[in-house]
This record gives sequence, structure tokens and C-alpha cells, in this order.
Amino acid sequence: MYITTTTDASRIASMHKLFHDAHVELHPTIFKPFELHAMEQHFQALVKQPTHSFFLLYHDEHTPIGYAWVEWMERAETPFMFAQKTMFIHQISIEDDYRGNGNGNMLLNHITEEAKKRNFLRIELSYWLTNFGAKYFYRKHDFIPFAERVYKQL
Repeated sequence: MYITTTTDASRIASMHKLFHDAHVELHPTIFKPFELHAMEQHFQALVKQPTHSFFLLYHDEHTPIGYAWVEWMERAETPFMFAQKTMFIHQISIEDDYRGNGNGNMLLNHITEEAKKRNFLRIELSYWLTNFGAKYFYRKHDFIPFAERVYKQL
């Protein structure tokens, strides 16, 4: 098992499919069906931005089994808030056959260490309220709920 950073948009898009399909299933009126070419183009633009990083967890030399997409967010001080450096986890996903074996822990620990190296001392993320697996996983890793989003459909 090892973890690398990547800028391979095709590989990222392929790894993203599992994550995206789960979102389509949960919220088909919000998320579009997965379309590989469109995803590759989107990730190709993102990998060029220094504020985005992508990590792949490999089972062996040739088999990626998980990935993480993080954004390095720096906000200047305002009259309302102190300056903040936050690593925002957009996505972290492990292939189904490799869940429950510590692989998610390994990937989260790796990106946490990366945040520390960059002197980012806060990590944030969001997940759907119906994603109980994510809720349990992040609570186990000492993530604390601090906000709640609501909406009203018109």
C-alpha cells in the first residue's frame, strides 16, 4: 500500500466515478449521471490549479483503490473573522472491496500530515446527512460538526 499525488485527470475521473455514482443515487435531481469525458475535462482544469491536490491510494503498483481531492483555502482577515488556512476535503473515497480494512484511515492520515506540513491547522469537509458511514468515519477521527445547511425547494 502506498499513496501518491497525481495530476492524471483521466485517472482521477475514473476514481471519482464510484463517489459520483453514489451521489447520483442519493440525489438524482441534483447530480448528473457520470460522463467520463466531461469529468476528465473538469479535472484537467483543476489539476492545473495549485490550490487543488489529488492523492491516490494504491493496493499495489497498478491498482488504485482510493482517492482524495483536497483544496487549500486561505482567507484573509476581515473585520468579521481572523485569517484562516483550511484544507477542505472535497472527496475521499475507497473502492467498496477495500473498505473496512483501514484504507480510509490511511488516506485520511496521509492528507492530514500533508496539511500539517503546509501549516494548515484546520481541516473541513461536508457530507450528506443520509451518509451515515461518512458521519461515523469522521466522528471516529475527531471531526466536530460546526454548521448545518438547509434549503427550501420552491
